[in-house]
Amino acid sequence: MICTRICLLVVAFVTFAGMSARVESQSVPSVTGTVTDAATGRKLIGVLITLGAPPDTRATRTDESGSFEFRNITVGNYALSARQIGYEASTRSVRVSDQITNDIALTRLAALDTLRVRGGRQRIYGVVATAEGLQPIANATVQVLGTSAGQVTTDSTGRFSYNIQTPGAYMVRGKFKDRGVATTSVTVQKESSVEVALLLDSAALPGANALEMAYAESRERMIRRGMASAFVSRAQLMESKRPGVLGALLARTVNLNGLRFTDVACVYLDGKPMPGLSATTINPADVEAVEVYSSTGDRSRTLVARWPREASCGDTGMSRLAPPRVSNSGRSAPSDIVAYIVIWLKH
Repeated sequence: MICTRICLLVVAFVTFAGMSARVESQSVPSVTGTVTDAATGRKLIGVLITLGAPPDTRATRTDESGSFEFRNITVGNYALSARQIGYEASTRSVRVSDQITNDIALTRLAALDTLRVRGGRQRIYGVVATAEGLQPIANATVQVLGTSAGQVTTDSTGRFSYNIQTPGAYMVRGKFKDRGVATTSVTVQKESSVEVALLLDSAALPGANALEMAYAESRERMIRRGMASAFVSRAQLMESKRPGVLGALLARTVNLNGLRFTDVACVYLDGKPMPGLSATTINPADVEAVEVYSSTGDRSRTLVARWPREASCGDTGMSRLAPPRVSNSGRSAPSDIVAYIVIWLKH
């Protein structure tokens, strides 16, 4: 009887704590929204969104779906601004007390008409500019990472255009000297074009040299990758409401080319091996793109070469389908089993 009462009290406490945690997580103030072209309704990629006023300003950029998000906001009144080169700036006052949504429609400036791209051509095109004054940057480098990998240089007006041979998900990176780097992921559909704006900050990211080397390895992997691999953009991840990167990857909206998960997978963050890290702990909202490979999918061998000898991989919470042993010679697993997950964070 005593055990029964104690057990009931424990269950009641755990249930109440769980309910409280859920209520608390639901009540944490946040600001979300989508930015579109006022005339066409097209989602705008790379719009600079700021919340607050200096020196307490938070900033982010819209992703491929035109969406933005600020989490864990203190209750109060804020200025919400949206700026994009070629568009009139938009600023409004918002009251943050719960989870609020603010959709923004920007009006294009006729004097800065966009680069015109002929129909029937698969391209990624747009402009590279400064984040502070929205000034176009000439001679900036634009890297395109994916199946049709390569790079181009912006013209005197900061514009660029890159032909895509194979439709699919891509990462686009703009950089210029000490202006830092801007990265976004996009999905190019068959016989269509995608416009992006890459706004560069004045400060470079910490560990920029190591990150550049990691992106160079990623370029090599994606050019040479086999069928037993997949590349997933941020927008595809965010379509799923499942928690964690692994949950998002398992959603029906994501095409993993027949790959299956076993109980472990080796995780890389921004190209750096993270022994023991589980992809279930990474929030998709913090991710720009994800590479997924079986042991045979990475023909470049860059992943197996960089994984520490005999280091453990991260738990996936899935059933064990294959031996999880990892060595410098490669994963000992069937060719359709996921061996490596490379997570690129949103910077």
